[in-house]
Amino acid sequence: MRRLSAAVLTGLLLTFGLAACSDEPVDPTAECSGNGQVPAGEPGAAEVLLTTSRGHVLYADGWMVVPAEDGARATLAAVQVPLMAPPPPTGDLWQPAYLGSCQVAGIDTLAAEELDDGADLGQPMVTDASTTSVTYYGGDGVVRTSAYALGHEGTGDGLSRDQRHGRAVLEGLIDALDEATATGDVLPIETLQVVGEAGEPEPEGWPGPPLDELLGDDECGELTGEEALEVYEFLGERTHDDVGWLRATVVAPGMSACG
Repeated sequence: MRRLSAAVLTGLLLTFGLAACSDEPVDPTAECSGNGQVPAGEPGAAEVLLTTSRGHVLYADGWMVVPAEDGARATLAAVQVPLMAPPPPTGDLWQPAYLGSCQVAGIDTLAAEELDDGADLGQPMVTDASTTSVTYYGGDGVVRTSAYALGHEGTGDGLSRDQRHGRAVLEGLIDALDEATATGDVLPIETLQVVGEAGEPEPEGWPGPPLDELLGDDECGELTGEEALEVYEFLGERTHDDVGWLRATVVAPGMSACG
């Protein structure tokens, strides 16, 4: 999966080198001709390769999952709700998608070569913007890189050349992930992450296990099976005014609920 031909690798290296002199997103899939065939197996059968805070989960075999159109995170992203507004009590139904082997190899190569764990990518002069994170799992250790107000940089932001290049890498990775082809049905709810504030009372009609036991000291718990579905449906019918900061998010295949 991660072996590239000499021609493709040369093209990628040239692309990365030229991008170091530009603020334009780096394109890790410039040498690829398309998405190819649907991978064998199913999402989550292979190891997670890369995730983003915008909802992409890419697996090493080319499968991906992204927030379904009716998922809360996708809805929030579309309307750009102000950061101070509380998110809805439920989030993320997952839609399968896929990329071709050339695209996965290009993304893998760019992430391995260019992502810098905890790199300082500057602070553009923008208010009420979100922070975008990309997490790479394909190396010896997990690498997480974040950028505030990604894509909203200006000429007077005081960003260094290295910071602008780091941002171009993140944008390029996200653009490449957005090339994925959606396929199949929305995945069923199998595992749910539940988070909340310690000591808060259970909402009326709460269908899950006692919150103190579920959340524990980390204020995070995991539910599976029928319990997960019941809690998701319960919270989906309520608002922040009903349940406070109690939230449930569907866990993507292969990901940890509270790790």
